[in-house]
Amino acid sequence: SVARRIAEHYPCANIVNRAREGAMTKVVAAQIAGTGDTHFDLALVQTGAIDVLRFTAPGDLRRAIIMALNHARARADHVVFLMPGNVGLAPIFVPPFNWISTRTQGSTHFHKRGAGGRCRVRGLVQRTSE
Repeated sequence: SVARRIAEHYPCANIVNRAREGAMTKVVAAQIAGTGDTHFDLALVQTGAIDVLRFTAPGDLRRAIIMALNHARARADHVVFLMPGNVGLAPIFVPPFNWISTRTQGSTHFHKRGAGGRCRVRGLVQRTSE
């Protein structure tokens, strides 16, 4: 996981990992809200791949992203938002699923970029395939 890798490189850092496998963006927003009044130096938010796989409606996804980023901004000095790679490029997915997934992925990235500016998140990081 990303949290584990950060912990390995920065052993003195106190890391709170709220991630749950398979969580959609609206659930991620609730996970962030569930931290209560805790304040963080940095919030790393990685979400969206499950929304693509489950064909979340674009408007619902946009609202969930904005909610997640607003919760993160309220609790952290800095927010880093990691976007998933293009799940449609995974060799396990064949046409027409990979075409649909790639199209949905593009919509997801569009909404994340717009939500990032609205929520004052300075940098969006897109994972690339290696």
